[in-house]
Amino acid sequence: MWGTVCDDLWDKNDAQVVCQQLGCGMAISAPGEAYFDQGSGSILLDDVQCSGTEASLKLCPHAGWLTHSCGHGEDTGVICSAWPQMQLMNGSGRCSGRVEVLYHGQWGRVCDDHWDMHEADVVCRQLSCGRALAAPTEAQFGEGKGEFLLDDVDCTGTESFLGQCPHAGWHLHNCGAGEDASVICAAPSTSAVLDINHPTMSPVLPVADSAAANRRASVPGLSPPEAWPRLRLVNGTGRCSGRVEVSYQGTWGSVCDEGWGLPEAQVVCRQLGCGLALSAPLGAHFGPGFGKILLDNVHCTGTESSLSLCTHDSWFTHNCSHEEDAGVICSGEDPFALSRIVIIIVFLIVFITIFIITTIIFIVIVIFIFIIIATAIIIIVVIHLIFVSIVTTSTITIKNQSP
Repeated sequence: MWGTVCDDLWDKNDAQVVCQQLGCGMAISAPGEAYFDQGSGSILLDDVQCSGTEASLKLCPHAGWLTHSCGHGEDTGVICSAWPQMQLMNGSGRCSGRVEVLYHGQWGRVCDDHWDMHEADVVCRQLSCGRALAAPTEAQFGEGKGEFLLDDVDCTGTESFLGQCPHAGWHLHNCGAGEDASVICAAPSTSAVLDINHPTMSPVLPVADSAAANRRASVPGLSPPEAWPRLRLVNGTGRCSGRVEVSYQGTWGSVCDEGWGLPEAQVVCRQLGCGLALSAPLGAHFGPGFGKILLDNVHCTGTESSLSLCTHDSWFTHNCSHEEDAGVICSGEDPFALSRIVIIIVFLIVFITIFIITTIIFIVIVIFIFIIIATAIIIIVVIHLIFVSIVTTSTITIKNQSP
């Protein structure tokens, strides 16, 4: 026989025993007064008094089976930390992706009607992923395969769990293709390792059914998250060249070179602060790695700030050997080094050109002045000779005319 439990003396210790017995994590709350609506049939237990350490509710003291002084308006409830679950799918890691929730054993999608930064803040907080950077709508991370379980989710942004936000009701929605809600969180630390196809699951409290406020979504432009998987370049000539390796769940592993090219190399160089990508060597150019191959079929546009923003197959999923490990050669640690070298070279060329032109002009001016001076001397000499000649001629003429 199934029956309800009266909320007399019911508290978080009792709820803790229930959550532990069901394998649902820790007790978050122990709501009474038929918080989850009134039950039907018999009320089986009353005055339950657990210490919180019992392995089963039946080990807790109570008034006796079928002994109670309650009505179904006093049916008790439990909110555990792990029911139902929430996951982010198809994103660049555990802190971004399409929002999905679990209800009655079924995974489903969340509609983007009224979805905005308020809801995204709550999801990110619940997942311990830092602050929300964006609340993408219109299936930014692809359409889910299940049905829509939630619509018109209406959070204030201060809730600790999405389950504390009102919504239209489970399975009640007016959504269609391309209306999946998503989130992009900042993530809590720079050492976090994000996963694109192995989503993080996190608790969602049961959601109270109520009409959502008439508030439309306002989605800001997407910003790159602040925390991404750690990268390193191994067996190169320095920290800015070598075999690409990433860290996942405490394990370092290599990246397969299928689909690997300069766009992917550029993202790695940018993330490592190593300037521009000069080359994207394939075929274990820097020697084959050891251990796991963590990533395959990485595809970047080249503009991403982190390799985690690029799509790839699931972690550990590949059809490669270490003879296909991908590599990267970057321009150097200073992302502006190449630009500075170019600027210096251009400056030297301009300086030398100006010097040569100035020297030529100076020589031309000197020659011109020399020519003027020489011409003037010649004219003076000629005038002097002419004057001497005239004087001499005049003197001779006078002498000849004298008696």
